[in-house]
Amino acid sequence: MQNLRFQGTLHPAAPARAARHAQVEKLLAERNSQRSIVRVTGVSRMTVAKRAKKSAAAEPALAAPAVEKGAASAVGGA
Repeated sequence: MQNLRFQGTLHPAAPARAARHAQVEKLLAERNSQRSIVRVTGVSRMTVAKRAKKSAAAEPALAAPAVEKGAASAVGGA
């Protein structure tokens, strides 16, 4: 018979990590600074920066629309 008392229990980190990353995304959407997000969540600054970069790239529709160079002169007349 094996002695089972020395076996550890498995506590996956993925759910906790996913919750922290969701909180980072929420705080980024609320326009909090990256450093304040680091203080609140405990996630590293580089992780927050990467998430900010990814969320900015994923939401180009929220950014101001780019105006074409020729469009302003065509609307103005002559």
